[in-house]
Amino acid sequence: MCDEEHDCGTHPELGPDTSDEDPKLCPKGLKCKWNEAACGEGLMCLPIAKFCDGHGDCPGNSDEWDFCQNYTAACTRLQCIYGCKPTPNGAQCYCPEGNKPDGNKCEDADECELDETCAQLCTNTIGSYKCSCVSGYQANGTQCRAVNVPASEPPSLIFSTQSEIKRVTLDGKPFPGNSTLRLLNSNALEFIHRNHTICYIHHNVTKASMMCANINDLSQRWQLQAKSSVLEVDSIQQIALDWISENWYFLDDQRDVILVCTHNLEWCNMLIDTDLWKPRALALDPTNGYMFFTKWGHSTPMLERCKLDGSDRTPLVSHTIIYPYGVAVDYPKKQVYWVDTYLDYIEKIDYDGKNRKTVLRGFKVRNLYGITVFENNIFVSSWRNNSVLQLNKYTHEEKTIVSNISRPYNVYVFHRQRQPDAAHPCKTSKICDHLCIPMWNGNRAIPKCACASGYVLDANNKCVVKTPSKFLLVSRSDPFSIRGIDLNTTSETMVPIAKIGQPKGLDFDAKTGSIFYADAHSMTIEMAPIANTSNHTILVKNVSCDGLAFDWILRNLYWTSMEKGSIKVVTLSNTSLVKTLIWNNTYNPGSIVLDPMRGQMYWAHWSSTTPENGRIDRAQMDGSYREVFLDHEVHWPTGLAMDPEGERLYWTDKHLKNIQSITIHRRYRRVETVAPLETAVGLAVGIGSQRLIYFLEMSKGAIMGYSDSTGLKKVYDSSNLNIYDVKLYDPDSQIGEIGCENTSCSYICLLKAYNQPICACSDGYQLKNDVCVKQDDFTAPSFCPPDNFQCLHKKHCVPFTYLCDGIDNCGDLSDESAEPGGPCENVSCTENQVKCDTTCIFKHWVCDGDKDCYDGSDEDPEVCNQLCPSDQFKCKNTRRCIPMVWRCDNVKDCGPDDDSDEMDCREYLNC
Repeated sequence: MCDEEHDCGTHPELGPDTSDEDPKLCPKGLKCKWNEAACGEGLMCLPIAKFCDGHGDCPGNSDEWDFCQNYTAACTRLQCIYGCKPTPNGAQCYCPEGNKPDGNKCEDADECELDETCAQLCTNTIGSYKCSCVSGYQANGTQCRAVNVPASEPPSLIFSTQSEIKRVTLDGKPFPGNSTLRLLNSNALEFIHRNHTICYIHHNVTKASMMCANINDLSQRWQLQAKSSVLEVDSIQQIALDWISENWYFLDDQRDVILVCTHNLEWCNMLIDTDLWKPRALALDPTNGYMFFTKWGHSTPMLERCKLDGSDRTPLVSHTIIYPYGVAVDYPKKQVYWVDTYLDYIEKIDYDGKNRKTVLRGFKVRNLYGITVFENNIFVSSWRNNSVLQLNKYTHEEKTIVSNISRPYNVYVFHRQRQPDAAHPCKTSKICDHLCIPMWNGNRAIPKCACASGYVLDANNKCVVKTPSKFLLVSRSDPFSIRGIDLNTTSETMVPIAKIGQPKGLDFDAKTGSIFYADAHSMTIEMAPIANTSNHTILVKNVSCDGLAFDWILRNLYWTSMEKGSIKVVTLSNTSLVKTLIWNNTYNPGSIVLDPMRGQMYWAHWSSTTPENGRIDRAQMDGSYREVFLDHEVHWPTGLAMDPEGERLYWTDKHLKNIQSITIHRRYRRVETVAPLETAVGLAVGIGSQRLIYFLEMSKGAIMGYSDSTGLKKVYDSSNLNIYDVKLYDPDSQIGEIGCENTSCSYICLLKAYNQPICACSDGYQLKNDVCVKQDDFTAPSFCPPDNFQCLHKKHCVPFTYLCDGIDNCGDLSDESAEPGGPCENVSCTENQVKCDTTCIFKHWVCDGDKDCYDGSDEDPEVCNQLCPSDQFKCKNTRRCIPMVWRCDNVKDCGPDDDSDEMDCREYLNC
């Protein structure tokens, strides 16, 4: 009660019940200006001079109550210099217009402290004030009228809904011309006033695209083709235009990133991709060089401000904010407005984070989405009643502009002063190779050249990709991407691999300059050249991959799968040739590393039930001679790395919180890190005398580096705790050549110990006279427990009890297949059952009114219209056959709306 929240709910007939916030019960919520006091019931403020003047001005004449009698003594004690009157809270001094009380004296009042004094600029004077307007507005007393270009064109509203984009006048009438564009789910919307254009994200059934249209004729549309590989249009929630540089800003709420792109979407940079969980709304003020955005994810909900290059991030609001949706900028007053759809607030704050104020709250502004500001009015889209509302900033007067529409999203006022002019080098000159970012130092305009992600500026101010011979490969999320990180500067060394689902395994091929990675979302293993990372090549489909390793000598790719308990290999010369080397459905192979010079592979295994029982296994690279390499004091190995020169294997142990190593001869085991680590996973080791170790510290969201000379240091910080894997791209680590030319192998050439290549066949084939021939009796390895069935296509495991039950548990119907070789081919039913489709149902389910067979054959009218057996009763309506003993047993067994089995039961009545 009296917490400024309406908690009593809504009456079905009378509407919202606000009695818990009744001003009579909560008088402290009313704040009066100087020279004013609250009426007796606390419902309004009244000038002090009007109290006890013989005229009732307050509700209930509460300004003329009994406190007006014999007040001379109280005012005499105050000794007010100008005037004194009694109020419900006692006698108070008041002053002439332009002054305010200071004790019993009067001093100059700064009217500019009050929002409603001037519409825009306010200058205080002794005893008065002066109002003025910023450029682009005409003064009219204390008000400012926005001047459009052309001046004769009236302002209009543009808003998007679930089903259309519409342009209307400020009083809600259709704007002349073709002003409606019908489409579905175009929640991202922006306009370009100087080009009379609107742009939006259009979603169709299969993909999304960025479209633009002529604001004067919305039927004239064209597409802005996304050329940058880091921009994914289908996950964009909000778009905003920097009208000075013509750069586009995109808020991607699925990948948790804010991007900036050139006007033609050719060059894009991921400006903000850390500490940005669930971003919601975005607004720009390029005339001051600021970007404002809201977020409400895992971290504290917040309204943030930063510069247009993403730097200088500053929280403006981080308390009493829960679900901020729309955000808008009042350019003349340098204020930011936002809506909180949980608290039902509209609030504002100055650019510098001062003077936070609640503009409106409660039922009137419940469930708002978008917001914009124009002159003295706020325009919002409301999900409470699917409307667009106009609210006066000062009087709070409400007006419905458009109603009875489908769910509204963004709302904008189409007017030049919503994209005001400003002189800036980014507007007129082409001084930057990729992106020109409008920056400011006070009133001085500064152009900042920026490059697309993966590029850096050279000495000639050109954007180039600088890929050193050695760098770190990092796979991460938010957004899902694979990046190259310079070992010294932490700058990016390649264009990120961005359009991927969830990267897991990671390795590289120095010979071709390519990167291998697994995408857990699409269940693929792919390859992308560093020089053209947007050119993805899918190598293997329908795979579950946890660890990835490349044999650079024979050019084979190995991967582990915890789900399948397997290790497989594919040859790059023919990616259709895949061979299963290791499989065990009680096995959890994770990280894998190869030693091709010795023909050995190592992989980590851990137990989900007994984490202290981890181990590292070893086998030759054809899967033979498998052995437990190390299991003593190995708990949860999560990353493996090999130093072939030092003949040493390294691993991280997440449970023991350290990094250890041992020689490949199982000697000289040692702990590499002195201090305990928090959540170390992933591992990369630099070869040579320096012996640099890189690993992921997941709890810190960082890549750490360690060496004997420098100790432990942070190499790369993502701040999002979302790095998956790290590899050291070092061509010197991939040395040695052994060809398969002498083996005459046109299939899969694999390495055994001592550099001996052998020829192998893919699954389902065997080698005969140097030729792979199909095995007629081949049974694919089952990766499921003994009491489970392995689905045909998706390879999932389902219990045998789920087979032939009429339910598609596999998702590919293979557990219900009655085809030759299918699990339901020879389904036999008991004497109390009948067979339908691939399953058995009880006989009394036949003709019971419910379709229990996929094909509905158990309710076939030709069958159900026949007579029931002599020992069964046929229901009248459902035509169901039920056992005769169920008749007249006081239980209705015939089904819905049929009680015929309990009718005419006299002959069954025994007294």
